[in-house]
Amino acid sequence: ESGDLSYPEMVNLKWGITKPDAVLEDVEHVLYRTPSYKNSEDNNMFITHRFYVKLKENEDLSVLQKMAEKYNAKIELLNTLITKYPHSDYNDDAMYEIGRTYVLQDKHNDAITAYKNLQKKHPQSKLTRKASLEIGMQYANMNQNTEAIKAYKYVVENYPSSEETRIALDGLQSLYIDANKVDEYLAYRESIVGTTISTVAKSHEDSISFIAAERVYARGNYQEAIPTLTNYIVKYCDSHTFNCITAQYYLAESLYKTGDLDKALTHYN
Repeated sequence: ESGDLSYPEMVNLKWGITKPDAVLEDVEHVLYRTPSYKNSEDNNMFITHRFYVKLKENEDLSVLQKMAEKYNAKIELLNTLITKYPHSDYNDDAMYEIGRTYVLQDKHNDAITAYKNLQKKHPQSKLTRKASLEIGMQYANMNQNTEAIKAYKYVVENYPSSEETRIALDGLQSLYIDANKVDEYLAYRESIVGTTISTVAKSHEDSISFIAAERVYARGNYQEAIPTLTNYIVKYCDSHTFNCITAQYYLAESLYKTGDLDKALTHYN
């Protein structure tokens, strides 16, 4: 019927002003009154999501996000669709969107739970790669760095040739630098070198090692800065590069601040 053909547009227009039950009723009107879709679970889910996918391609997150701040209603509706059509090809899309909705509300733990559910149910989905990366990001946002490192390593080890792995490695590098554990990061990188993950260039090792040492010094943790800077100088300062000259100054200052004036003078010179 012509009325059925206009339902997608009607659902789209009503999304921001109707309750989820009413929207679902609109969707199911199409599902059960359109003969070509009546008996197919995947096609049922497809009708619900085809507008979502279309808008996503146009850089709009989804039809569901037309609900603006109605996050709880969106999650309720998505969970309803997941329950009603558990074997649909679009099931992973819905599960991923639940996680993203929690992220938009800064509900980090809820987002992690949603993403882990997606990992378990759809381990081979492209969206699971993204969700796995976002688990690491959510842990990092909560300063749970040990868990963030585990999550990033999961991405690297399970999806080694993906863009998500490149981002996860950047995240790992940042966390290890902040923790002043660059050697651990470099050792991990060396352990995963293969056809899709390259070795770390010596110049890059120098750079991140200097950044880590500099951050310890900048935090005023002079007792920790002394061995960190000393190790950097021994390992990388065969020549008088800018980083090496700066490291010598930081070491001298750290020694001075901790009362070791004689050693400080040797590095000032």
